[in-house]
Amino acid sequence: MKMIFGSILLLAYLGGFCSGFYVPGVAPIDFQKDEEVEVKAVKMTSSKTQLPYEYYSLKFCRPSKIEYQSENLGEVLRGDRIVNTPYEAKEMQLNYVANFVTFQVAGRF
Repeated sequence: MKMIFGSILLLAYLGGFCSGFYVPGVAPIDFQKDEEVEVKAVKMTSSKTQLPYEYYSLKFCRPSKIEYQSENLGEVLRGDRIVNTPYEAKEMQLNYVANFVTFQVAGRF
């Protein structure tokens, strides 16, 4: 019994020297070179207001069809609404910013 307890204690001690990275609810995805990477948006938050804004309630470029997605239970419980964007990105490929939409914003900043 002492041998088992000692082994568990040793593993717990050595486990402190291991390092890792994990974000709860996010599964890592491996991409190949030039593979399409989907760009998604969630919500916009501000340090000046308590309530977040839905992404497309602001004047951002919109895709032809807006699709809301839920990826896990935590996002549903937090009220996150993941939405698609019109932006395109590929793995390990340098892209320059293009002017998608031009509009005038009234108000002060």
